Order: sequence, then structure tokens, then C-alpha cells
Amino acid sequence: MIETLNIDPFDSNHWLYGTGATVSGGRDLLKWDTTHNVTIKAYAAGIEETAVLGLISPPSGTAHLLSVVGDIGGFLHTSLSAPTKAFATPTYGTTTGIDYAGNKPSQIVRVGNVDGDTNPQVALSNDYGVTWSANYAAPAPSATAGYGGGTIAYSANGDSLLWSSSGKGVLLSKNQGSFVSVAAIPSGAAVASDKVNGTALYAASGSTFYVSGDTGSTWKTKTVSGLTSATWIAVNPFKAGELWLSGDGGIFRSTDYGTTFTALPSSTRGWKIAAGAPKTTGGTPALYAAATVNGVTGLFRTDDQVNWIQIHDATHGFGSASSIILAADPRIYKRVYVGTNGRGIFYNSNAT
Repeated sequence: MIETLNIDPFDSNHWLYGTGATVSGGRDLLKWDTTHNVTIKAYAAGIEETAVLGLISPPSGTAHLLSVVGDIGGFLHTSLSAPTKAFATPTYGTTTGIDYAGNKPSQIVRVGNVDGDTNPQVALSNDYGVTWSANYAAPAPSATAGYGGGTIAYSANGDSLLWSSSGKGVLLSKNQGSFVSVAAIPSGAAVASDKVNGTALYAASGSTFYVSGDTGSTWKTKTVSGLTSATWIAVNPFKAGELWLSGDGGIFRSTDYGTTFTALPSSTRGWKIAAGAPKTTGGTPALYAAATVNGVTGLFRTDDQVNWIQIHDATHGFGSASSIILAADPRIYKRVYVGTNGRGIFYNSNAT
């Protein structure tokens, strides 16, 4: 959709137009009268107008980052200076969720949100996101409305998908079988998979945490004291059973598959969280959080689950904390990828 188009009043060859993706144009517009062919290119390098909706950083593969975004699908990033390859076959406009299988990280899943599309809105890759195929376990929206959007979790062994869809509630597919409703979990719940234990799946809604030890066949619940509205689940990419839960009461940690939770000190509100490479080999992962810590709202890191390091400052902010998307690199300590609602993807250059 073109939002506006303008011709330079001092140079008739120079013209620009804006879309939901960027600003494009050219400098040979007068050729339209003769050759009927003009050059068009982007004129807004570094200015992103699309919303980043999901990020992952797998523990292996050539790309440290994969992204899904509004309007223009998503990308494989083998370079951090520019996207390497746009996701295709199937191609979704808006793509809302992405995840990898912890024990088989070459297996990636993404979720589209295109109303009326003839393609299923779940796509799978077996080569770290280079090529894709539609997962026909999900009905296409053109046949059955509602099967699209939301977030998705890939079990560690790559045999189960837990999908918190935008129109059909929480759904489960095993061994690429048809998606079936998970009645035990409320619509809109946050979902995640353990990255080591192939049978452990997680969900959270309100003050309740849900855990399955049999890839979604049965579920146990835990009421998290101090939490009334859960937002996000992050898992330890190296250790089974360790996870973090964010929400209106702060950030909570569990080391026993959600049987017990402990509130992290100083945090009173949490949105997106992500766990990445630890400061010391074999140590507790560095945890990144869009959160309110000691009364300050922004982006933080903790290496020891007690002391918080403020990442943002007065000249390096990322917009609303509730809109930030995070992925922590499991291979590089202090490396975090920050997706924004209209400013592209940031990463810290001081990672080691």
C-alpha cells in the first residue's frame, strides 16, 4: 500500500513514495515519458517501519538470528548488517511466531497470519530456515478461518508443536498429525518448550503455570504467588527444567519444571525475557528482560539472578518496553537481539 508519493519540485527526475515497509523512489522519473521504464530502489536504509514480532537465536547453524515481522514475513540473518534471505514457500505477509527444536536446532517452525490464505499458516524448515514447506497438519484459513497468528513452541526432539493461535485457542500437533485443541489451557496463553527434555512443554495464563511431561497429552498446573497476569516464558537452552516466567508481578525463576517458583529481586514488572550464553562456561545463563527494575523501566541483564545491569540509557532506548522482542544468543555471552515496533532489530556490539 502506497501511503504518499511526492515529486521533488526542484528536480523532476527525483521522486519518493512511502509504504508500510520503507521509503522508495528514483532519480530518473522523466524516462517514463520516453522509455516507460524507471529505476526504483529503497532510499531509507536503516529505517525500518515494520514491527518485529518474533526472534530466535539457535545454538548452531550459520545464522545466529532469525526474525519474523509484520507485513513482509521474516528473514534469515547470517550477517547482522543486512538480512540474508527472506522466508518463502510458503510466503506469509505478517508472520507472528517462530521457534526451534532444542535437540535438533536445524528444525525451525514459523506461524503466519494471513486471513483467507490457501496455505496453512504453519511452516517447517529442516535446514535452519534456509528452505521451508507448509505443514498441512494445520487447515488453511481459506478452508477454516481462525487457524493463524499467535505464537508457537517446537518440542526439543522436533516431534510436537504447541500453538497458541489467534483464533482457535491453544492447539497441539504430534508427529505432524492434525492440530487438536488443548482444552486445559486458556486461549491466548504464553507457550514454550524445554530445549533439552524432549517431552516437556510449558504454558502460562493469568496466575497459572502449566507443564506437560508427555508432550501435551496431560497437563499439571501451578499457581504462581505474586503473579496475576503472565506474559512470557523463557527457558534455559542448556539445562532441562530451568525456566523463567514474566508478568505483572515481576520475573520468577524455576529450576524444577515449574514445581516451585522464586521471584527475582528488584523486578516488579516483566514483559519479554530471554536466556543466553552464561558469563562462565556451565554457569547460569545470562537473563535479559524488558522489565521494571528498581522502579526503572527498560532493558536489563542479570548474570547471577540477583544483580541487574541496565542496558538502555537516555540516548539508547527501544520504545515501549511492552513492545520489545528479545532473543539471547546461546553462543555469545552478552549478545542480545532486540526487536522493536518500527525501528528494526538492534544488537549489542560489546558482546564477547
